[in-house]
Amino acid sequence: MGILKKTKEIIICAFVLMFLIANVPIVFGSETARQNKKAVLFILDGITLKDLSDYGSVYFKDLAGKGFLGLMSSRTVGVYNKASGYLTIGSGNKASLYVAQKPAEKTETLALNANEIYNGNTGKNYYLWQTGKQTNNNSVVYLGLAQTLRENRAANIDVVPGLLGETLKENKLKIAVLGNADKDDEHHREAALIAMDKNGRVEEGSVGREFLKKDPRRLFGTKTDYERFLKEAQKLIKRNDFTVIDLGDVSRIDFAEEIIMDSVIKKEKKKAIKEAMILIKKIVFDQKSSVGLIMMVTPNPSLMEYKNKERLTPLILIEKSRNKGTLTSSTTRTKGIVSNTDIAPTILNYFGIKPSPMMIGRPVKAEPQKQSTIEYLTEINKRKISVGQARQPVLISYIVAIITMLIIVAMVLLFYPTRSSLYFKLINFLLGFLLAVPLTLLVLPLIPPLSVYLNFVFLIMFSAVVGAISMKVEKEKLESPMIICILTTIFLAIDVLGGSLLMRNSIMGFDPMEGARFYGIGNEYMGVLIGSSIIGLMLLKDAYFSKNRNYNYFLLFIFVFLVLCIGSPQIGANVGGAIAASAAYLVVILKSFDKKIDLKKIIIIGGIIFLVISLIVGIDLTRGTETSHAGRAFLLIKKEGFREALNIVDRKISMNLRLIQYTIWSKVLIVSLLIIAFLSGKPLGVFQKIKEKRLAFSNGLIGVIAGSFIALIFNDSGVVAAATTIIFAAITLVYGIIKEKIVVIH
Repeated sequence: MGILKKTKEIIICAFVLMFLIANVPIVFGSETARQNKKAVLFILDGITLKDLSDYGSVYFKDLAGKGFLGLMSSRTVGVYNKASGYLTIGSGNKASLYVAQKPAEKTETLALNANEIYNGNTGKNYYLWQTGKQTNNNSVVYLGLAQTLRENRAANIDVVPGLLGETLKENKLKIAVLGNADKDDEHHREAALIAMDKNGRVEEGSVGREFLKKDPRRLFGTKTDYERFLKEAQKLIKRNDFTVIDLGDVSRIDFAEEIIMDSVIKKEKKKAIKEAMILIKKIVFDQKSSVGLIMMVTPNPSLMEYKNKERLTPLILIEKSRNKGTLTSSTTRTKGIVSNTDIAPTILNYFGIKPSPMMIGRPVKAEPQKQSTIEYLTEINKRKISVGQARQPVLISYIVAIITMLIIVAMVLLFYPTRSSLYFKLINFLLGFLLAVPLTLLVLPLIPPLSVYLNFVFLIMFSAVVGAISMKVEKEKLESPMIICILTTIFLAIDVLGGSLLMRNSIMGFDPMEGARFYGIGNEYMGVLIGSSIIGLMLLKDAYFSKNRNYNYFLLFIFVFLVLCIGSPQIGANVGGAIAASAAYLVVILKSFDKKIDLKKIIIIGGIIFLVISLIVGIDLTRGTETSHAGRAFLLIKKEGFREALNIVDRKISMNLRLIQYTIWSKVLIVSLLIIAFLSGKPLGVFQKIKEKRLAFSNGLIGVIAGSFIALIFNDSGVVAAATTIIFAAITLVYGIIKEKIVVIH
């Protein structure tokens, strides 16, 4: 009866709290737009910060010195293609756009002037046939809207193409678009994806070829006629509030990078960037201009840079009423880095308009910078490129090593029951080495950026040192896995509390170039923290506190602290991780107090987790524009209803199903679970033998498995979190079997 009463109280409190949160007044829509304000967004696609610094020379430095400079995460949804980058900026949300391979089929990037002739008909006629809507003669129309909507809907991507343009239009602001990146018979008018409204229309502009001129010395024999182009740009800026200008000569170089010599690329980039910067500078320094906000955006890296893991693109923002500095945003919480989803909210914020909750980005802001901003961003970029290039080969090698080691040791345990002292020492060292890798990868950013080869060298060297030292200090009770797991927990907790400075630059941490997470604790290290903390603390209990009941209260305190570290919006900001940690830690606590895990206990665990998540979301909603993923998801569900909650669940399930098929982390998860199940089940019964000798560890093993299962369910990349959680249990189980000299087969 007592348990049922407590369960009811927990659930009632949670529902009351959620009711109060749901009725907090949240104002959507826009404020009155500021009058006589103008903004211009220039597009220079396919370039890097180094390109601007090397080829833009004094023009770039003049512009950078007048405003703010940052690096932008260009990540979209799905495979790399340029159109998705533009669509993401115009939507304020990660979006996807499939682009056909045959030029004749490429309507996804096809925008036309209303009176432009294409295959015998005008753009406005095509637009009428496709949408059933009329348009004016000065407008630009996008002809891939139907495909764009269907593709994102089919992929369960909750995005509104043209949301930026639509919101500006709803607030009586005029929008224009100018320029293209056409080549030969291909149309590249992706700029329209940023400026268009939800119906795929821009009220004024020109994306045709009337501002191109023949030049046999330039790529594809074409270049922008900058004299005529500048005059048209000035006219459009004067008549409109927001103007998107595509300086397409730079983009055309990207289309040919894979088939031309490096020397030609440099020469062409230098010409194109210099001409573009001169035009931008003329508009920026035009004393008669009333433009208050100028943005220079690179929606995508070039294909070669993308393959080279150089995926942070330059962003310059000049606002006449603000001082210069280094860009950041609440989306990234990282000085020097913003997201492509931040562009639309920044423009709306400039005009005094509140962004739609369908936009996941936040307005960019500036922070003071003591050293040269260009030098600072160059250092950041080098680090991110180094980590990006090393991430896949290092992690794949680590996972293969774990799988190989677990299988070999399991086979040895089965078929060679007699083990020598030398054998134990060798296995002990290798298991300690594997356990030490996450800790080594966490502290590796303390040294300067390394090549892929040197990353391997330092990783092996440092992990071997940690494994050897832990063996050296090992005594009868003080065991190597205990030392490594507790050290890993301590270092991770300190780093998370300190702003994840190491994790941001770790090969095993989150990657801003991928854009899935920019702050807090990622799923890789979230799983490591859960697994290492449980295994380390339960081994400590077996060794020194097996009969001390007060140790259980110490465990409870540590576990609550770690849940707060993982889930707090200001710290770890990982709600799925907080759910998994709560479940794992509660199972361990109940088992430590000799409580049987039955249906009533499961209900209690569920109620406590619900209360924890309610508190996290409640705290997050008080933070205004600083809300994390959890708060934004709640606001979206509140606005869109239960359907949006189902969409979120569906996206998580779809993501995990894809990861199970394609990521190597799923292999280590499956192998670890199979080995634990095989060794623990009948007829081998190893778990029961371990339980007799290491009761606390066996309870921890159950908690880790529970946490791994919950992490798999409640996280976008739950397979990764589940795998990094379970490896500490699997490796330590094998260690325990050998240490306790348990005979697997008689």
